[in-house]
Amino acid sequence: MIGILLFLVLLLIGTAALTLLFLGWSYLLGWLVIQVVSFSQFESTLLAMIATGIVVYILFSFFRSPLPITRIDDDEEDELFPEGAIPRDRFYKEDQDKTWEAWFHFIAANSIYAEFEVNNLKSETLGEEQLKEIAVRLAEVGSSVLKSRTGQSPRHRSVTTASLKQQMNRMKLKPYDDDIMDAATIGINIATHAPMMDTVIHTRLWDKPTGFFDVED
Repeated sequence: MIGILLFLVLLLIGTAALTLLFLGWSYLLGWLVIQVVSFSQFESTLLAMIATGIVVYILFSFFRSPLPITRIDDDEEDELFPEGAIPRDRFYKEDQDKTWEAWFHFIAANSIYAEFEVNNLKSETLGEEQLKEIAVRLAEVGSSVLKSRTGQSPRHRSVTTASLKQQMNRMKLKPYDDDIMDAATIGINIATHAPMMDTVIHTRLWDKPTGFFDVED
């Protein structure tokens, strides 16, 4: 209890110090402004606060920008998608269909299917081909969830079992059993960390073309 109170006190002190620093900086900057412009101290201080806030936001956005574009390594792909996984051409018909969204579906569906295998979900009623079709469908649901997000925090670049079920209900689809949905959640979140996917999600490149489909096996 004492530790929590101490933390709260330090948090309040830190917040107050940062606030005073911000106000002091804005006041000083405002004072410099009125030396050259006929503003009141209040107007110049307010202007300085707004300008400082904009600069801080720009710097914060810059340092949170995604990493530069990288190409996927064939050896890494072979390790991630073992023999017998869902092939690439399952996700496009024509060259114009080779988009980042289709590539995400390829990665996510294979990741989901891999989770199905790890969890031994194959049964007499759910064979290999059925599980592959379910994986493809859930990969599409996953991209729909991610495309509906407007934030840029890491939380907005991941899915939960609940969000997948909600999206399926919106699409008039019946959610699968929890073991399937939980495995799909893990597979989709693995796919969001694949090369370039963070950039695709962050900058909304879903409908843009990608050359990843043409990388030789």
